[in-house]
Amino acid sequence: MNQFTFTIKEKRFSIALMIVGVTAVVWGLFTGEHSEARTWTNILHNTVFFTGIAFMALFLLAAHTTAYAGWFTPFKRVWEAMYSFLIAGVILIAVIALGLWADLHHLYHWAADGITDPSSTHYDEIIAGKAPLLNKLGFTLGTVGLVTIWWLFGKKLRSLSIEQESKGYKSSYKKIKVWAAAFLPIAGFSSFAVILYLVMSVDPHWYSTLFAWYNTASWLVSATAATIVLLIYLKEKGYLQSVNDTHFHDLGKYLFGFSIFWTYLWFSQFMLIWYANVGEETVYFQYRRDNFPLLFFINIGLNFALPLLILIRNTSKRRMGIMAFMAGLLLFGHWVDFFLMIKPGVWHEIEMHSTHGKHSDNNHDIHEAEEGHSDISIINYGEAEAIFTGNEKQHKEGIEEENHKANPESGASEALSHSTNHSTTNTHEAHKDSTVLGFHLPGGVEIGTMLGFLGLFLFVFFSSLSKAGLTPKNDPYLQEGEHHNYDVQGF
Repeated sequence: MNQFTFTIKEKRFSIALMIVGVTAVVWGLFTGEHSEARTWTNILHNTVFFTGIAFMALFLLAAHTTAYAGWFTPFKRVWEAMYSFLIAGVILIAVIALGLWADLHHLYHWAADGITDPSSTHYDEIIAGKAPLLNKLGFTLGTVGLVTIWWLFGKKLRSLSIEQESKGYKSSYKKIKVWAAAFLPIAGFSSFAVILYLVMSVDPHWYSTLFAWYNTASWLVSATAATIVLLIYLKEKGYLQSVNDTHFHDLGKYLFGFSIFWTYLWFSQFMLIWYANVGEETVYFQYRRDNFPLLFFINIGLNFALPLLILIRNTSKRRMGIMAFMAGLLLFGHWVDFFLMIKPGVWHEIEMHSTHGKHSDNNHDIHEAEEGHSDISIINYGEAEAIFTGNEKQHKEGIEEENHKANPESGASEALSHSTNHSTTNTHEAHKDSTVLGFHLPGGVEIGTMLGFLGLFLFVFFSSLSKAGLTPKNDPYLQEGEHHNYDVQGF
């Protein structure tokens, strides 16, 4: 069968998943103390994850086309349909950008009022230095604008691919090569900007030159895993008969190789920062390891240990049960990976704000008791560093130092200072020791939101797949791809 039919059953399934997602979002808005932050982080998390899969499908198509590869041609239409989700990604990112302009969410600390104003009590010198880059206009252009460019490139390549069926490869294939080659450097540079704004700027004090590579590797594994799952489903429905065990073997090698590459980047980023003892960058990993230990180590187990142990065998890459299991597992594993990139940064700001507010209230009581008026609350560097790293001793010393400076000779001040230390430390310990669903671990709202985005992805994918034949006729490498076959050596 060459023409895919988007059946009523598949439409109902996709729509049902989307309804689950909408229900989860609405439920999340009215559940828990930090429902607004939880809901917006879920939207950001899933938008980044599924848009990245679509982007990498387009990147893989362009890279294989430029490299004169032929083996992928029988399932070329699958990658074309996958990157159709980019238009949904543009809309979703535009919603996030609109929320930033309208102050509907506080995902990005660098957008807070007064953060770059030296006269403001919220002034942050580091963020102020990054203001030419981290601003609302830059965010909008660097996300909505660049992802729109990705979608336009994908739309052009898709139209040329369909045009080739009627006009022949001589008039269309050279154009496809030119557009594919032009997209690769644009994708390389623009993906860094998109990742910087959407993901890395959630932690605006932190910076890593490897972070964009790390994100891209996670997208790459996810896109390969999604390709495998979709191909298995289509073959079970009777489509893509020319896709054989050798194609799956090659995709399995991609899945295994890119998983190892992802681990290499994860370890390199962690090891180099730790070895150089770059304090302002080390805390990124320390905070996640100390406050999100379960997900921190599950991430390594799912995305490195299991692929290494299971996919290292040649024969496992030709067994559809193993391939389906590992592809589904890695899709979930890298969804967890992006959860760890986004959620802790937002939760840290909530934690800091809560502790800051408690400390401000106690300072207010101190100054009213001693001077009859309130004073501006300040969190000094020692306290902020202690909250971020979990160093309670340093936290206590930072507060004692500040209270001593406020009134070094007052016995009443010392008594209130002791109370402040106790209450503020307890506030921080409550945050650190408690497991908050939606931030420390995915809850029902997170799973439901993910299923909603999955339903949207499948609906867009199946709709696009049904609009053209599954066999790219007149493609000069089609015959080579259909006869792609080799024997497996070794175990």
